[in-house]
Amino acid sequence: MSPPAPCTKNLFERIDGRRPFSPEVSNDRIRDVGYSAAVTASESHPNADLELGPLLRKMVLGLLLFGVVLGGLSLFFRVQLLWVSAAFVDALGAGGVFLGWFIADGLTVPLPVDVFLALGLLGGLGVWEVFIAATLGSVLGALTGFFLGGSLRRFAWFERWWVQRGAVAEDLVERHGVTALVVAALSPLPFSIVCWAAGALRMPLRRFLPVCALRLIRVGVYLALIHGGLLSVV
Repeated sequence: MSPPAPCTKNLFERIDGRRPFSPEVSNDRIRDVGYSAAVTASESHPNADLELGPLLRKMVLGLLLFGVVLGGLSLFFRVQLLWVSAAFVDALGAGGVFLGWFIADGLTVPLPVDVFLALGLLGGLGVWEVFIAATLGSVLGALTGFFLGGSLRRFAWFERWWVQRGAVAEDLVERHGVTALVVAALSPLPFSIVCWAAGALRMPLRRFLPVCALRLIRVGVYLALIHGGLLSVV
């Protein structure tokens, strides 16, 4: 068997020699052959570790920065935080936490999702109430992004948008597979765009679902940091 072809701009162009997700290419062929080639490319790419290393460093730095920012806000803007949080909960309740995470993780909207955790807690919601709302919003949002990425990739207007918006995420998922999704799921890095990339690359749902479950850890850790750090000061 000849070695896998080097990475090109789009995975499926090198598999079939056609425009990606051409109607002539069956969904079964894309699902079975396309994703297998993506895994092969991931295992054989010489720069894989060099690219995931900076992402892991960003994950640690983001966690530290998150704690510093929240601590500073709670010290210097205590009254404003409490007022905004109370207004947020009065208007939206736990649904506001759910919507914040759903929109951010499903629709590639750059919202600071952890802010919704702080708003919910400071606004009077219980810890478990916030945890359940945020986790459900994140998981359902991730699944929405996954299916949207797979469904819209066939359209030319989406392809033009995706080249500008999702090329980097697609390259990461193409090279590293589930590993890239795990890093994004557990870190402050944008999770939604890699979910769209996984769907666009036709990653099997059985591989994607366990990654979604990792958002429970992500939400739980940051919620614990907020509850133990921010609320103890406020």
